[in-house]
Amino acid sequence: MRPRLKPVFVKKVERVTIKPVEAVVEEKRTDEVTDAKKEERRKETLKLVEVEILRDKTSGKKQEDVDATANVPKLSDVNTDDENEEAEYEAWKLRELKRIKRDRDEREA
Repeated sequence: MRPRLKPVFVKKVERVTIKPVEAVVEEKRTDEVTDAKKEERRKETLKLVEVEILRDKTSGKKQEDVDATANVPKLSDVNTDDENEEAEYEAWKLRELKRIKRDRDEREA
């Protein structure tokens, strides 16, 4: 048997696996651009939801009479938060337990 060697700590900057600084900067830039695009798509989606809500409210009137972009509620008026978190958590827990039981039954069968 050979003696076990102790692990040697190598500083992060001295490691061979460190990316070049340019690659790190470029990666940060692409992450920022991606995040900006995601946020823009999110705002566009919320805007579409607002327009659909307006259309639903005015469904009794003719669509030609209603300008979809007029009187659109503000982004802050759309509630994206869950109203009853406890009930949703309980429902999720029940679904998860059913899934676990179903998976166990499939493995046993």
